[in-house]
Amino acid sequence: MHGLAANRAVFLFVLALVMAQMVAIPGCASRGKRLSGDPLTDFQNPELRTSERVAAMKAAWEDPNIDKATLRGPLKQLVWSDLPDQELRQTATDLLMSDDSWAGLRDSQSFIRARVPTERDYAVIRRMGRQAISRGWSDLSPAFVRSYAIEDAAISDENRVERAILESLNPDQSMELIATRVFLSPQQGQLGTIDLDARAREAAWDLLARLDPSGEARRQVLQRDDLPTDEEGARVLEIIRRGLNELGVVPRNGEELRWLIALAQDSGGQWWSQTADAVSRLDEEQAAELKLRNLEAVRWASLYRETWMRDNRLQLEGRLRARIGDRELTPRRADSGDLKFIAQELGQASRHLSWGDIMAMLAIDVALHDPEVMRRIFEQVEMDREDETTEYGGLLFVDSSGRFIAQLYPPRPQHRQGDDTFVASSDMVEQSVKALAMYHFHAMRERNSRYAGPSVEDLAQARAQGRMGVVITSINEDELNVDAYTDAPTSVDLGALPRVPAFMDN
Repeated sequence: MHGLAANRAVFLFVLALVMAQMVAIPGCASRGKRLSGDPLTDFQNPELRTSERVAAMKAAWEDPNIDKATLRGPLKQLVWSDLPDQELRQTATDLLMSDDSWAGLRDSQSFIRARVPTERDYAVIRRMGRQAISRGWSDLSPAFVRSYAIEDAAISDENRVERAILESLNPDQSMELIATRVFLSPQQGQLGTIDLDARAREAAWDLLARLDPSGEARRQVLQRDDLPTDEEGARVLEIIRRGLNELGVVPRNGEELRWLIALAQDSGGQWWSQTADAVSRLDEEQAAELKLRNLEAVRWASLYRETWMRDNRLQLEGRLRARIGDRELTPRRADSGDLKFIAQELGQASRHLSWGDIMAMLAIDVALHDPEVMRRIFEQVEMDREDETTEYGGLLFVDSSGRFIAQLYPPRPQHRQGDDTFVASSDMVEQSVKALAMYHFHAMRERNSRYAGPSVEDLAQARAQGRMGVVITSINEDELNVDAYTDAPTSVDLGALPRVPAFMDN
């Protein structure tokens, strides 16, 4: 009897729970009761379920009493938003693209031009692309080129939706030619204060660099005079040709294109003429694979290490090897799995380095052993360690008298992402065009040898910016470790940099 009573009690308890849940169900469904009955209001209500908002959106669009022009603004806001629920954004896109009124078509064209370059949902891009194709809006090609230029490691270039759209908008043209035409004459104008032409041009050059790693397509661009170009396109093309003919370099991506344009603004000055003269003296082996990041070192060597300019690659590498000598090297142990294929010593890195890269590393090594630079570097390490909000960094320069300068650029407040992250400010990047290298510190602890050398993020930044990079790591109270790295990606441990009392005391 006691067992039956106990079982009955359990049954009644469970029944009570079930009944409570059943009573609670209308409470969940009560979200639907917040529908106002006005579809224009309801589809903009974030408290409603997605299905209710989608239904309200469609009802508002079909309502003959609601002007579609009134709806376009709220629908575009949904597409611009970063809502995690893609159904809302995709439905809003479908409705916007279905508007075949004259005003609606004009607005859709402008919206596609503005939105596609930053849209990351391929389903939304596909919907906008279908509209562009059906209307023959080939003038929107620059917007899709800008989107396509953003690399996505998860999808091959051949399978990108933007490629299919661009090929449909520009039949019988190769992707390289499509990107070239956008580069030469984007015809996008301004969007407020944003220069859409400049952004499209840089993106097209980025895309060409990815589609054409050998550089053959870009060399063909430089040789052709039969493609339509706007005034700015002609100016930029002339700068690229001058860069090739006088400095021996072709910008690798959009960032390097900005870099070369910045240098060209002073092309009548001393730096350009000295660099062009130095490059003109290089033989075929020395000039092979010369990059923008090498030019300042070549200019410096032509003025202050003239004998190095006569070295072949093997001899120049011997000089670097001799300078490193028996300095203590400190391999990076952190993130070893992610970095296991990245060279850390000169012997491993040698095959990835051009003559120009070796010259740049020699110049960096000379600069960092300059007494004044050493003093400044140790001071900056202490400043970095005291500031736990960020990593510090700066630029190595050669001034007009040949003196080396280590100029610190502390990150701005918005770039302070933690004591293990360095973000170069825009003014640092802009002022680096004539620098030997960018440097930053791994100095959050006095003994930080585990993190000696560039991280995955540092190497990614080198690839994006094209600059020579230097990581300076605190090993102990009196020693720093120096690693120079490129976008190959590869790194060379230049060894320990000691605190020399005579230098520190000036």
